[in-house]
Amino acid sequence: MTQETLLQEIDSMIQALSSPLPTSEIKEGWTPESQAAMLQFFQDLKAKILKEETLPYLSISRGMDFWGITGGKLIDKAAFISVELNKIYHPTS
Repeated sequence: MTQETLLQEIDSMIQALSSPLPTSEIKEGWTPESQAAMLQFFQDLKAKILKEETLPYLSISRGMDFWGITGGKLIDKAAFISVELNKIYHPTS
């Protein structure tokens, strides 16, 4: 995956988190607080990538678990983004 494609995936996550979540996601543990926190996280992540800042090794879904999110399409997408980020920014890890 290229950085451009990764940014598209992050934009997709930002778009999803900027809208009311479907009931299926809410049942997986999303709250207004976790949605706002994860929206801010992905906006900040995008900004760091665009500024070419160094990124740490990330496991975004672990952070979502901290917020009580236990499953669903969004946590799966976040896990995918983490894997791809780590491939690009930490290829030897």
